[in-house]
Amino acid sequence: MAAPLPLLVGVDVGTTAVKATAFAADGTIAASRSRAYPTHRPGPGAAEQHARDWTDAVGRVLGELEALVDPGAVAVLGLASQVNTHLFVDAAGTPLAPALTWQDVRAAPDAAALDAGTEPAERIAWWGAPLPIDASHALARIARLARVDPRARASAAHVLLP
Repeated sequence: MAAPLPLLVGVDVGTTAVKATAFAADGTIAASRSRAYPTHRPGPGAAEQHARDWTDAVGRVLGELEALVDPGAVAVLGLASQVNTHLFVDAAGTPLAPALTWQDVRAAPDAAALDAGTEPAERIAWWGAPLPIDASHALARIARLARVDPRARASAAHVLLP
Protein backbone atom coordinates (compact mmCIF):
# COMPACT_ATOMS: atom_id res chain seq x y z
CA MET A 1 0.00 0.00 0.00
CA ALA A 2 1.35 3.42 -0.94
CA ALA A 3 1.99 6.03 1.71
CA PRO A 4 -0.64 8.78 1.85
CA LEU A 5 0.18 11.96 0.00
CA PRO A 6 1.21 14.80 2.29
CA LEU A 7 -1.46 17.23 3.39
CA LEU A 8 -1.10 20.90 4.16
CA VAL A 9 -3.53 22.31 6.72
CA GLY A 10 -4.31 26.01 6.93
CA VAL A 11 -6.10 27.51 9.94
CA ASP A 12 -7.45 31.06 9.94
CA VAL A 13 -8.61 32.65 13.19
CA GLY A 14 -10.77 35.21 11.42
CA THR A 15 -13.06 38.01 12.47
CA THR A 16 -16.20 35.88 12.53
CA ALA A 17 -15.00 32.26 12.56
CA VAL A 18 -12.11 29.84 12.57
CA LYS A 19 -11.70 28.19 9.20
CA ALA A 20 -9.47 25.14 8.63
CA THR A 21 -8.77 23.44 5.32
CA ALA A 22 -6.65 20.42 4.47
CA PHE A 23 -5.08 20.64 1.01
CA ALA A 24 -3.39 17.94 -1.01
CA ALA A 25 0.04 18.76 -2.39
CA ASP A 26 -1.54 19.54 -5.77
CA GLY A 27 -3.79 22.20 -4.18
CA THR A 28 -7.04 20.26 -4.17
CA ILE A 29 -9.13 20.51 -1.02
CA ALA A 30 -9.26 17.30 0.96
CA ALA A 31 -11.55 18.64 3.70
CA SER A 32 -12.66 21.95 5.16
CA ARG A 33 -14.47 23.00 8.31
CA SER A 34 -15.38 26.21 10.11
CA ARG A 35 -16.76 27.28 13.47
CA ALA A 36 -18.30 30.71 14.08
CA TYR A 37 -17.98 32.73 17.28
CA PRO A 38 -19.48 36.02 18.43
CA THR A 39 -18.15 39.54 18.50
CA HIS A 40 -19.48 41.34 21.55
CA ARG A 41 -20.36 45.03 21.32
CA PRO A 42 -20.84 46.12 24.94
CA GLY A 43 -20.89 49.84 24.16
CA PRO A 44 -20.23 52.54 21.58
CA GLY A 45 -17.14 51.78 19.51
CA ALA A 46 -16.53 48.47 21.28
CA ALA A 47 -15.86 45.20 19.43
CA GLU A 48 -14.56 42.40 21.66
CA GLN A 49 -13.99 38.66 21.44
CA HIS A 50 -13.08 36.03 24.01
CA ALA A 51 -9.84 34.12 23.55
CA ARG A 52 -11.54 30.94 24.77
CA ASP A 53 -13.92 31.17 21.80
CA TRP A 54 -10.90 31.14 19.44
CA THR A 55 -9.14 28.22 21.13
CA ASP A 56 -12.35 26.19 21.42
CA ALA A 57 -13.11 26.77 17.74
CA VAL A 58 -9.58 25.83 16.64
CA GLY A 59 -9.79 22.61 18.64
CA ARG A 60 -13.16 21.72 17.20
CA VAL A 61 -12.31 22.35 13.54
CA LEU A 62 -9.03 20.46 13.83
CA GLY A 63 -10.87 17.57 15.52
CA GLU A 64 -13.42 17.57 12.70
CA LEU A 65 -10.63 17.54 10.09
CA GLU A 66 -8.89 14.71 11.92
CA ALA A 67 -12.03 12.61 11.46
CA LEU A 68 -11.99 13.31 7.71
CA VAL A 69 -8.32 12.95 6.76
CA ASP A 70 -5.36 10.88 7.92
CA PRO A 71 -3.67 13.06 10.58
CA GLY A 72 -0.42 11.17 9.95
CA ALA A 73 -0.41 12.61 6.42
CA VAL A 74 -0.30 16.22 7.64
CA ALA A 75 3.12 17.62 6.73
CA VAL A 76 2.48 21.32 7.35
CA LEU A 77 0.21 23.33 9.61
CA GLY A 78 -0.10 27.04 8.87
CA LEU A 79 -1.84 29.53 11.11
CA ALA A 80 -3.12 33.02 10.33
CA SER A 81 -5.24 35.41 12.34
CA GLN A 82 -7.07 38.69 12.15
CA VAL A 83 -4.78 41.70 12.22
CA ASN A 84 -4.85 44.47 14.82
CA THR A 85 -6.80 42.41 17.31
CA HIS A 86 -5.11 42.53 20.71
CA LEU A 87 -5.39 40.39 23.81
CA PHE A 88 -3.78 41.63 27.03
CA VAL A 89 -2.51 38.80 29.23
CA ASP A 90 -0.65 38.57 32.52
CA ALA A 91 2.70 36.82 33.02
CA ALA A 92 0.96 33.43 33.21
CA GLY A 93 -0.81 34.04 29.88
CA THR A 94 -4.22 34.58 31.47
CA PRO A 95 -6.40 37.08 29.60
CA LEU A 96 -7.07 40.25 31.59
CA ALA A 97 -10.13 41.17 29.55
CA PRO A 98 -11.76 40.28 26.25
CA ALA A 99 -9.63 40.89 23.16
CA LEU A 100 -10.11 44.15 21.31
CA THR A 101 -10.79 43.39 17.66
CA TRP A 102 -9.58 45.54 14.80
CA GLN A 103 -13.11 47.02 14.72
CA ASP A 104 -12.85 48.46 18.25
CA VAL A 105 -12.31 52.22 18.04
CA ARG A 106 -12.37 53.22 21.71
CA ALA A 107 -8.63 54.02 21.63
CA ALA A 108 -9.17 56.77 19.02
CA PRO A 109 -8.35 59.67 21.42
CA ASP A 110 -5.18 57.87 22.57
CA ALA A 111 -4.23 57.16 18.96
CA ALA A 112 -4.69 60.79 17.98
CA ALA A 113 -2.41 61.94 20.81
CA LEU A 114 0.26 59.37 19.94
CA ASP A 115 0.01 60.12 16.24
CA ALA A 116 0.38 63.86 16.79
CA GLY A 117 3.48 63.30 18.92
CA THR A 118 5.29 60.99 16.52
CA GLU A 119 7.55 62.39 13.83
CA PRO A 120 7.64 60.86 10.33
CA ALA A 121 11.33 59.98 10.81
CA GLU A 122 10.43 57.95 13.93
CA ARG A 123 7.73 56.09 12.04
CA ILE A 124 10.12 55.29 9.21
CA ALA A 125 12.72 54.03 11.69
CA TRP A 126 10.12 51.84 13.44
CA TRP A 127 8.08 50.51 10.52
CA GLY A 128 9.95 51.46 7.36
CA ALA A 129 7.17 53.85 6.33
CA PRO A 130 5.39 56.86 7.84
CA LEU A 131 2.39 54.80 8.98
CA PRO A 132 -0.26 56.49 11.10
CA ILE A 133 -1.15 55.39 14.62
CA ASP A 134 -4.87 54.73 14.65
CA ALA A 135 -7.36 53.26 17.12
CA SER A 136 -6.47 49.68 16.16
CA HIS A 137 -2.75 50.16 16.77
CA ALA A 138 -1.24 48.27 19.72
CA LEU A 139 0.37 51.46 21.10
CA ALA A 140 -3.01 53.20 21.20
CA ARG A 141 -4.59 50.19 22.87
CA ILE A 142 -1.85 50.11 25.54
CA ALA A 143 -2.31 53.83 26.18
CA ARG A 144 -6.07 53.41 26.48
CA LEU A 145 -5.71 50.53 28.92
CA ALA A 146 -3.37 52.63 31.07
CA ARG A 147 -5.96 55.43 31.03
CA VAL A 148 -9.13 53.42 31.73
CA ASP A 149 -7.77 50.53 33.82
CA PRO A 150 -4.32 51.26 35.29
CA ARG A 151 -4.42 48.07 37.39
CA ALA A 152 -4.95 45.90 34.31
CA ARG A 153 -2.19 47.78 32.49
CA ALA A 154 0.17 47.13 35.41
CA SER A 155 -0.72 43.41 35.25
CA ALA A 156 -0.35 43.15 31.48
CA ALA A 157 2.85 41.29 30.64
CA HIS A 158 2.11 40.71 26.94
CA VAL A 159 -0.13 41.92 24.14
CA LEU A 160 -0.99 38.96 21.92
CA LEU A 161 -2.63 38.51 18.55
CA PRO A 162 -5.20 35.74 18.11
